[in-house]
Amino acid sequence: MTAELESQNAPEQTLIGTNSAGLSLIWSNVLDVLRGASGEELVLLKPPGESEGRPGTWLGPSMFYTISADTDHPEEAAELVDFMLNDPAAAESFLTDRGLPVNPEVREEIMDELTPGQQAEAEFLTRMEDEVGDAPPPPPVGSSETALIVSRLNSEVLFDRMTPQEAAEQFMVETEAALAV
Repeated sequence: MTAELESQNAPEQTLIGTNSAGLSLIWSNVLDVLRGASGEELVLLKPPGESEGRPGTWLGPSMFYTISADTDHPEEAAELVDFMLNDPAAAESFLTDRGLPVNPEVREEIMDELTPGQQAEAEFLTRMEDEVGDAPPPPPVGSSETALIVSRLNSEVLFDRMTPQEAAEQFMVETEAALAV
């Protein structure tokens, strides 16, 4: 089942989306899709724990906008990014197509245009603003390979083609190569 689920990337095909599980750690911006797929009134909850020390959850945008250091038009590019992030007209155009606006004032401006599930996502983000930690730094180049490595090696262990120790050793070799360490 784990190996089969690894190939199901669409939220509608997950255990939550198919009503085969009672809970899951997910990104908040898929609540609306999961509600539609499952036909259930799913709710977002903060993960348990985190009563002391640094919180393990954080708020992050669903997309990052960047400006090339080599652009001939840095001011204009900055104006465009500022418009996309901070102008209610842009938010009304995008709604949640690029994720919920990270600017809370802009997010509030579009609340009436959102579905009930999207409104629940926005309300969850607002509730969490004072409870979460800092976002982690951007991952290093090559780090996206680690999830694929873990998935493949997990299957090797589950199907008894490798021992956990062999998989751990192989993970270190492949991850170091992917990160060019």
